[in-house]
Amino acid sequence: MILLSGAAPIPQRAILTVPHAPRAVVIDGRRQLRYELYISNRGGSGPSPTRIEAIDAASGAVIGALAGEALRRSVATVGHGDALVVYWQLEFPPARPVPARLRHRVVVDGVSVDGGDTAPLRPALPQLGSPLRGGPWAAAYDPGLARGHRRAIYATGGAAHIPGRYAIDWFYAGGNDGRGAEVLAVADATVAAVRDDMEEAAGVSVQSIPLADGTGNFVALHLADGSFAVYEHLARGIPLRVGQRVARGQVIGHVGATGHASRPHLHFHVADGLSSLASEGLPFRLTGATIIGRYADVFAASSGGSWTELRPYRLSARTGDMPAPNVVVRFD
Repeated sequence: MILLSGAAPIPQRAILTVPHAPRAVVIDGRRQLRYELYISNRGGSGPSPTRIEAIDAASGAVIGALAGEALRRSVATVGHGDALVVYWQLEFPPARPVPARLRHRVVVDGVSVDGGDTAPLRPALPQLGSPLRGGPWAAAYDPGLARGHRRAIYATGGAAHIPGRYAIDWFYAGGNDGRGAEVLAVADATVAAVRDDMEEAAGVSVQSIPLADGTGNFVALHLADGSFAVYEHLARGIPLRVGQRVARGQVIGHVGATGHASRPHLHFHVADGLSSLASEGLPFRLTGATIIGRYADVFAASSGGSWTELRPYRLSARTGDMPAPNVVVRFD
């Protein structure tokens, strides 16, 4: 439903949608909702909002707002410029519950449009073990990066998908590039897909790699809750076959730099489907890891430079955490 206040022609054509309901997740001790609001302008040029709000539909309270520079950083144009996508990341302190339903308000030329209703989900997230051994490993990602996994939208089958919404690129932070490190099954699972035919091509620009080959050699594990754990850019020699059962902690491959990878690393994410493009990235819980440091940003984390030590703390099933962006982790 769209509720209008005022009579300006552009807002009357605005359509607000949230195609994928957000899922609550704890990241570095803070509860978050990470999702997308799409704004289209039927029959006209693209909308130019000056303010966008996320609202508790029950109470009417504004729980998040974007304006000025924050709005500019959080919005991108899609299609032929007639639609926008707003990348929300709402955080909730411990005392504030996640609303049962959200609504959104877009302000254009002083006129507001309400819509984009969605009901946040509170699923029992999969509790996953370590994808790697030892460390230190850098959890390189940035939800605000314009060309990062979080903002890589793939339009397939008539719908938009973000498979890497919660993806992490794991780079070795211990003085070498981590090539050949053992990659582990994060849970008891069934092998759903394997690719093992790509060689690492030193000196070849990653920009020249076709989209279909971007994942490089990969493994997808079908987890007990129906989701899929995806490992990308693996070295050749994956010791698995489709349909095989694997145990948590079992070696399923080795860190490589196949596909769209300029340096050896492990790309890891969880999704609701097997397709590398037509699936939605899901949050998860990571156990068996200790946070020991932090990089200044994703570029430093992915380049193997120096990092700042932190007082160590554990990620556990009790806290239900995913690691924060660009922290340094030591796995059990």
